Amino acid sequence: DARAYRIQLSEDRSFASPLLERRVGDSSLTVDLRALTRWPGRWWWRVAGIGQDGEPGPFSEPGSLRWQTTAPALSAEVDLDIPVVRWQPLERSVRTMLRVEPRSTGATPLREYEVSGGEYRIEGLAPGRYEATLRLVYPNGVRSEPGEAAGFRIPLLLRDGSGRPVGSSAGPIRLPES
Repeated sequence: DARAYRIQLSEDRSFASPLLERRVGDSSLTVDLRALTRWPGRWWWRVAGIGQDGEPGPFSEPGSLRWQTTAPALSAEVDLDIPVVRWQPLERSVRTMLRVEPRSTGATPLREYEVSGGEYRIEGLAPGRYEATLRLVYPNGVRSEPGEAAGFRIPLLLRDGSGRPVGSSAGPIRLPES
């Protein structure tokens, strides 16, 4: 029977540089990963019993756990025929990937953009229905789950010979969708 336990937590399976090495007197331990590291990822843990004589036993086989995050939700609006997506800005060291997927025939195929700040204007999309999501990429390469999607529709506008939208005081003339 163990009278205490030695617990290690590491970013790698070899435990070359453990983030945490702690001795505990019972079988419970709560660890806040955010206090140990800034980035989500996969973490390895192992435990060794400490016998009644105070000598540590061998470590268990490593176990793993994941700290996963979800990207912020997006909001989207269309300015004439250019969608503008917005989200809560993040720290600069976290890359933000914007994914735009078509939801109607004739729409521009899937596109991905690396974006920053908290707003992005998506130019060059054909008229149609789309859905956009964000995904975060942390400095350690871990990718978050996509955030809540934002849907939008780019209208088909009547244009003159130079490509500018034709309209009246009520705004641009929108053509019916086919």
